[in-house]
Amino acid sequence: MQTFFAWSFIAIIAFRFIPNSVVTRPVEAVWIPLVQEPFFTLPKYTRYGLGWLALFAIVIGSAFGSKLENVRFLYPPPFFFFFKINPPLKSIPLSSLFVIEKEK
Repeated sequence: MQTFFAWSFIAIIAFRFIPNSVVTRPVEAVWIPLVQEPFFTLPKYTRYGLGWLALFAIVIGSAFGSKLENVRFLYPPPFFFFFKINPPLKSIPLSSLFVIEKEK
């Protein structure tokens, strides 16, 4: 982790003197023909579906992707139904949204 922070600070300092276009032009040259153009040739609702699938993968991956020890958490899908039934945010107990450590 220290190496990551060291390189991050080096990059931050270096990019105060290096123009952004040095990095953004090559990234743009690769991104547009390989990712952007094929993605936008897909139908609109297919793109929406891919977006929802990515969002679902992030939620499920963040909930179940890493093993947590000594921590209690709730299964995420009931939250979706809870938000549909009770739209006022004041009715949501905060303890249900946060990870709570088990008492020993």
